[in-house]
This record gives sequence, C-alpha cells and structure tokens, in this order.
Amino acid sequence: MINAVTRRYVDRCAEAESPLRNAARKLSLPAVYSQSFGQVLLDRPLFADRTETEEFADDLRSLFTLMTSLPARLYGGDLRAYCAAIGMDDRLAELMCRGSVQPPVLHARADAYHDGTRFHLLELNAGSELGGTDTAQQNRAWLRVPEFAAFAEEHGLRHLDTTPRVAAALRRAAEPVTGGEPVVALIESTGGLAAHEHVFTAVREAMAAEGITLLLGEIHELAERNGKITLRGTPLDVILRYFVAGELLDDPTGQQVLDTLIRADARDAPRSSCPWTAGSTPARAASPSSTTRPSGPS
Repeated sequence: MINAVTRRYVDRCAEAESPLRNAARKLSLPAVYSQSFGQVLLDRPLFADRTETEEFADDLRSLFTLMTSLPARLYGGDLRAYCAAIGMDDRLAELMCRGSVQPPVLHARADAYHDGTRFHLLELNAGSELGGTDTAQQNRAWLRVPEFAAFAEEHGLRHLDTTPRVAAALRRAAEPVTGGEPVVALIESTGGLAAHEHVFTAVREAMAAEGITLLLGEIHELAERNGKITLRGTPLDVILRYFVAGELLDDPTGQQVLDTLIRADARDAPRSSCPWTAGSTPARAASPSSTTRPSGPS
C-alpha cells in the first residue's frame, strides 16, 4: 500500500502547473557524486514512515548483535571453531582471525525492499568496506530545491545524514594519535581501486565536505616509517579497509602488510576489531559506528 506522503507527492506532480513535476531536474549534486551516480537516480524521492523505518532499524541492530555473538554463544569465543562449523576454508579462516580481539563494531548496510506493508531484509552487509556512506548527499540536494523544500516542510519530512556520522567515527578512531584533523586512507587490494574508483572518489568528496582528508590507495602502497604507517610516503592516522580477506589469500605481500598493520595497531592500543571488520593502522582501527534511520526523502 502506498504511504500517504508518497500519494500526496504523486498527486501534486500530476497537477499540470505543479512546480514539483520538474524538481528532480533542479538537483544540484556535488560534482563527483553527480558524475558517479547522477545518471541512475530516480525522477522523484522515495518516502518511508519514520516509525516503521526506526522499528526496522532496531530489528537490524538486534540481528547484527545476534549474528556477531554466535562465536561466543556457541563456541566459547573460539573464532576458528566457528569458522570450521560454517565450512570456511582453513586458509581464509586463519587470515580472517588475525588480529581479532573484539566483536565487530556496529556498521552495516541492509539491502531491503518494501512490499507495501513492511520492510523485508534481503541481506545484511557488515564491515568497513560498505558502499552508500555518501547517499545522504541526495537528500541534501533535494532539500536545496525550493519547491521540494516547501513540500518537505509542509509534511514534516526529515532525514538522517550519515556522512557526518562517518566523519565523526573516523575522528574518534584517530583521537589517540592526532590532536587535529586526521589523515585517513581508504585502502583497497592490489589492483582493486580501478573497478570502483567512481564510488571511492564520491566518498572522498563527501568526507572532504566534513573536513576529513581521505586518500585513496592499495595495500601494496603502504609502508612503515618511524613507527608510523604511510601511504606513498604520507603518514596516516586511520585506515579505512576496503579490501576483503579473500583478496589477500594469494597475495603474500598484502599479507605481510596486513601483519604490519596489526602489529602497529596493537602497539597503539589493543582494541581493534577483527581486521575484516575494521582496518588497522598505527593510529586506530576505523569502522564507522552508526545506525542509519532515514525518514522522509531518501
């Protein structure tokens, strides 16, 4: 069943002289985000009931907590035993468990759909290598269109902006090693940047708007100098991991760099999550922790 706000928006757009009919043509998106995603956006915003969305978010939080608690609940916290029970390859299990000292930080993206009555979950993606952290830029752009801003104000529409939350999480991760703005590196596997570079540059653009310097690199470009991890010679405060475990199985150099990151993070403070949930640096492990509860345009 279509929700009331969506019905009102569609009805307004059906009016011949409605200023909402061409509101999508007036969107002013950030340059890189527009180049990356501007051609695949819908011609109108989508609306979701706030209470319904928040209840779904609470369910997702509970599911995340349950899933990440299974090793402790069923195997006494033995991650290798858990990996064996789910049939994971031994090499992959060994690699994934390196440096794991705490449960994963809450940072996930739900792939879900709405059937007209409620949300249904397709899959829950967890880890630091999630796309979509800059999606809220669409909401900002819609609210800068006067015609839509008036509609949003009339109907009390709101949205949760995830971008500042990600930036805040990166700053928290960097606090023990820097007194100013952190230098953050988004790190892919060797050869991994090219396939999704448009996504990464859009994230970099979003972080820049929040005052975060985000460098892009690949794992083989990392090194250690004077106790500090560097990317092409630039000292880093936080690494945001975007490579996955399987990409390092046949990459001895990448595994060596990973071990260097784990040792560096352990020297700083032994509180990082499993490296496949959060990247490690001599500064901090960085896995943005936030619960996204969008309402209004999304």
